[in-house]
Amino acid sequence: MVKLMKRNIVKVFPFFIVWSIILLAVVLGCGSGEGPPPILEEKSIPPTALPTATVTSEPDQNVVDIAPDEPTPSVDTVPTPDADYESVVAMAKIYQGVMSLSFQDHAGSGARYAFEGFEEARINNDTTMVPVIIGLLRYMPTARMFDQAILTIKELTNQDLGSEIQDWSYWAEWLGQNLSDYPAPTGYIQLKRRFFSSIDESFDLLLESATGKLVIHPFELMWGGVPPDGILPLESPPNVESGEQNYLRPDDRVFGVSINGEHRAYPLRIMNAHEMANDTLGSEPITLAYCVLCGTGIAFSRKFDGIESTFGTSGLLFQSNKVMYDRETLTLWHQGNGQPISGDLTDTDFRLDFFPTLLTTWEEWLEEHPDTTVLSINTGVYPESNYQPEADSRSIYYEYFNSPDTMFPVPNQSEALQPKEVVLTLSIGNVHKAYQVDALNEVRLLNDTLDDTNVIVLASGKSQAARIYERGNHQFSLISGNQNTTALMKVMDEDGKEWIATEDALINSESPDEKLARIPTHYAFWFSWFSFNEETELYRSGN
Repeated sequence: MVKLMKRNIVKVFPFFIVWSIILLAVVLGCGSGEGPPPILEEKSIPPTALPTATVTSEPDQNVVDIAPDEPTPSVDTVPTPDADYESVVAMAKIYQGVMSLSFQDHAGSGARYAFEGFEEARINNDTTMVPVIIGLLRYMPTARMFDQAILTIKELTNQDLGSEIQDWSYWAEWLGQNLSDYPAPTGYIQLKRRFFSSIDESFDLLLESATGKLVIHPFELMWGGVPPDGILPLESPPNVESGEQNYLRPDDRVFGVSINGEHRAYPLRIMNAHEMANDTLGSEPITLAYCVLCGTGIAFSRKFDGIESTFGTSGLLFQSNKVMYDRETLTLWHQGNGQPISGDLTDTDFRLDFFPTLLTTWEEWLEEHPDTTVLSINTGVYPESNYQPEADSRSIYYEYFNSPDTMFPVPNQSEALQPKEVVLTLSIGNVHKAYQVDALNEVRLLNDTLDDTNVIVLASGKSQAARIYERGNHQFSLISGNQNTTALMKVMDEDGKEWIATEDALINSESPDEKLARIPTHYAFWFSWFSFNEETELYRSGN
């Protein structure tokens, strides 16, 4: 059984008064260290969730009811607002109460502070406590504490979204839609940092940049169930020539990446278990960052802001999307678009560069690129048995991929497509568009325009592979008799001239110097793309 890593702060200071003094010091001083913190070390993996209350009407369901000195909440309190009330104090009490029981340091000794914090928030109608309490719902260590938390947020919000432990996701999604009405209290991110550090001490360094600058609401940083790099990334993974591998099935899905004429396949049966691969391809340092929960795989450049780094999994989520971090600056990055969400780079419009990523099958990728390399199944991390084919019921995430539900709260969703429908995504300037892959396979070729840029979309018709190129003023069509089953095809322009689609460009067969550049794109589940791009255009069946 692996152990949770605990912060000494909880062990040494069990009393709320001292805790509050420390909190105020943290609020004033966090994030002021000189230079970037050292590289994080790999930590043992804690359980996928902290102990939580099981709220049930059945008395023999092993409900953790009340700690020895946990007070019975008063029902006769007269609501008299306190002129000296401070949000930061109530918040510290709530966190101290939850942490005292959750981490077994002083079982029961701090529980009363949580109840005081709930009561004070209600009496003073402190709506800044709403994100604090909803953010802690899934961690409540006793049924009675959970009930008081629910009572408090119901009174503060005039909402009733459920009173069972599993209802925390409904509350989280509702709050995500209304965050502008519930600003975070002073010091919230600092206490959240302390809390996550009690799960694993590596979070302390990782969240230092967030305590300085964070461009999202602190509530939106959620724990994904693992510590930093608890999902082990691949570091310079071993790869083999296509003929040297013997584990891939023809229909196994792979991410295909081509850079400077070098091609490599990253099988999803391996990437599902690692989600990150720090690699070098075509002399370019890249990170293939894959968010399994949202279906997004992007080949980011590891060079940014004058440095070269590697990337890891933070263990945190932002609307069910992986939050990654770089090991040089410990900046937190939005995996879905390459934007920094913490630290000094948030003051700029900076985004990580990325290369086109293709989602295809091994059979199709090998047909197009017989000289490709492919990740070796002997990764040096896990045994071969950990990398089962996606279609095998023993494979990791099999149930998740075959369910329409998300694993974590997603506030903004659209019913235009099923949540996990695969879409090819395109962004030009501030305009975004998603192409339903199944719809593209129906037409194979699409002349389109986005933000005054004319593009051509070429789809496989067989796999989920699709590529987008600039098309200038040309109007393209398929060549009769040449509608082969791969995306690398020949097409014809309005003058009857033939063009060849390659990984880098659409090339005029008669004048090879005339090229139309390929535009970097990536794939995502529809729910994830829409949650961050609500104004997106959508191409789907029937358009």
